[in-house]
Amino acid sequence: LEENSEKMKNTLIAELTSKINNSIKTIEGYNNYKVKALSKMNNKGLLLKMTHETGVKWMKSKLKEVEEVIGGAQVKKHIFLVLIKFAPIILDPELKEEKEEIKETSNLSKEAITSMRWIKPIKDQ
Repeated sequence: LEENSEKMKNTLIAELTSKINNSIKTIEGYNNYKVKALSKMNNKGLLLKMTHETGVKWMKSKLKEVEEVIGGAQVKKHIFLVLIKFAPIILDPELKEEKEEIKETSNLSKEAITSMRWIKPIKDQ
């Protein structure tokens, strides 16, 4: 029974991947971009894996259209928590200029850093 359940799940994922690939073809600017894999997440969402980085960038630029053609889908950005050891204590995470300098120096996109803060306040270090 478990084996049949797994086969059915894999079939549904393959069908959904195919449906998404067919749906995104109708969006302006489509250039043979494909979803190569789908993963079901614990929150009942789906994680799409594209074949190329250019497809990811294109899909990000067309979020509204993607949500419309997939039908009821809601595209969400994935945010990663990053801890940096040994940051200089002169760094002020509240200053916009500090974030901009870090993004520029690290060659990051302008929306790459959503927020910054100290794990432990300076006075407690």
